[in-house]
Amino acid sequence: MSFLFSVLMTLAFAQDLQPTNPEILCDRLINPSEKESCLGQAKKLDLDWYAASICGQMDEDQNFLGCWKKINGKNFDLKALGGCAGPEMSDEARSKCLQEKGTASSSGRLPASFQDTKTKSKKKR
Repeated sequence: MSFLFSVLMTLAFAQDLQPTNPEILCDRLINPSEKESCLGQAKKLDLDWYAASICGQMDEDQNFLGCWKKINGKNFDLKALGGCAGPEMSDEARSKCLQEKGTASSSGRLPASFQDTKTKSKKKR
């Protein structure tokens, strides 16, 4: 029964997964120098906004910033990311999941940040 509950929670959370501008995620940092460094990384790194929002769920700030380095330059399938966004996941489990789901940018696929936009524009036609 708990397995079914966790699957349903993961699916529900995946539907609610929203792209987040990485610069906004820097607001979690209190130290001004850490926040400034975070904003610089947000502008410099090539981050998928959906994956970055999952990094934003990390409990520890150090894991949050390390997560960005792991997803930098990678593309993600939006549906696959739902498995990385469980509310009960540890930072380590979430990071490992993101590493497994990411593909190199050279694959020619659009990042998850664009997949949702593309789907919405097709529905409008």
